[in-house]
Amino acid sequence: MGKNYVFVYGTLKRGFGNNDLLKTSEFVGIAETESKYLLLESGIPFLVDDPCHSKSCKVKGEVYLTDNEVLNDLDSLEGHPTFYERKPIWITINNKTKYMWTYFYVVDDIEDYNILESGVF
Repeated sequence: MGKNYVFVYGTLKRGFGNNDLLKTSEFVGIAETESKYLLLESGIPFLVDDPCHSKSCKVKGEVYLTDNEVLNDLDSLEGHPTFYERKPIWITINNKTKYMWTYFYVVDDIEDYNILESGVF
């Protein structure tokens, strides 16, 4: 079965309710996005691919090494590809940059959401 690196930044992190989906995955470590993204929140956090927004920032999260079954479970939770969209991005972890999956949300009007300028949820 294939292995996939996944960057998580919200309720999939340790200590949050959805982390249970990653219980069979290997926790690799704390990481940060290489590029800047917009991290919004409305009860749950979501990443928006808008690096030019003045409040975009590098987002902090966690990296897991998962198998295809877990990745499919994550896709189901996130509603990929109709609610969230899974896309590969560059992540910095342990002073190295790796290309891995994360989940983005497409939003029309960011004014309806809280912006998390710290890059942390």
